[in-house]
Amino acid sequence: MGDTITLINSDETAVHHAFIDADRFVFDAGDQEPGMQATLILRVPGDFIIQCGIHPKMKLTLHVQ
Repeated sequence: MGDTITLINSDETAVHHAFIDADRFVFDAGDQEPGMQATLILRVPGDFIIQCGIHPKMKLTLHVQ
């Protein structure tokens, strides 16, 4: 807990919008143009799904201890 993850949009042309909407933790990186990055600090244990607000099929599950 307390670890930091850097989310980097490494796509050459696509904009992404990473977010987590959970009962105990909320994160919203906003729209990320190619090359942009956002920092996510994991302060709460649990399983969380990072989603893309622009591309709903893009998901990443995080397990925080």
